[in-house]
Amino acid sequence: MSAIENILEDNNTEPDDQTDSKSIITTTGKPYNKKSTFEGATPLTPKPNRAFEKTCEHCNKVIKSAKSYDNHINTQVCYSRDELTYCKLCKITLSNHNEYLKHLLSMEHINKIGCNNLEVLHNNQPSTILQADPYLTNNEARSIGTNNLGNKFTFVFENNNTQTINLIQNDTKPEKIGEKIGEKIGEKIGEKIGEKIGEKIGEKIGEKIVEKIIEPTQKQMKILNLLNNISNVAEGCKILLVMLDNKLNIEDYNGLQNIIKKDTNMKPEYKSAYSEIIDKFVSMLIKRKNNGETIYKDKDISKLVISLTI
Repeated sequence: MSAIENILEDNNTEPDDQTDSKSIITTTGKPYNKKSTFEGATPLTPKPNRAFEKTCEHCNKVIKSAKSYDNHINTQVCYSRDELTYCKLCKITLSNHNEYLKHLLSMEHINKIGCNNLEVLHNNQPSTILQADPYLTNNEARSIGTNNLGNKFTFVFENNNTQTINLIQNDTKPEKIGEKIGEKIGEKIGEKIGEKIGEKIGEKIGEKIVEKIIEPTQKQMKILNLLNNISNVAEGCKILLVMLDNKLNIEDYNGLQNIIKKDTNMKPEYKSAYSEIIDKFVSMLIKRKNNGETIYKDKDISKLVISLTI
């Protein structure tokens, strides 16, 4: 069975409405046979199914399945790109949208996608300063910096050579010291302000880059027009899945889910159904990647997943 058939089978499961003859008994306690009739046969009245119905407070969609409702709420199906806080790959919800954007660039998320695992290289070579002669421990450096050493002090090297350091008396006036302290404090405050400004500028640049990436291709516009002209959402899901499977170029996958969500001509329930199809297709790709596959239908799996999750 192909990946498409598996996904379609998940969407087209139907409840079994057949009634087991053993659920009907007679007043004599014997099973009731549908093919024969006799006196005293009394069929049991089936218990009514408890109807489930909840409304999403975000999009006002009425959902009549507890499982679908939980998936709709937890995975933020109806949220726009600028509102998302849930990462469908890592299955975690961040505290706000800015934290979500930072998470997309984190090592945790990148490794989860399946790109070559990255690791931080640790340099085990001792620091140059630790190889210096003479080497001062932290206590020795602190002692030199805080104690009165007089007019001079002497270093003794490993080869028993010595070097005497003559100290210069500091005749700086108190007001000069105050000026120096003020300058240092000003520098630190300026650095902190500069860092904050840099962070804000970086966030804005990142947002603009993401917006630029999501600009639809000609093929994506044709997909939107086709889906908008289909009146049966189930048929639309099948067509979308076939196109996802092997009808698109790699650039046509880029941001496709968000482009569908942003389309103003499409009904919310259609957007939700098509978004679920894309999520299932991504999940299928991730399973294949975890099983050691790198290529699906002549396309790199990692690139497909990244493009569909932007």
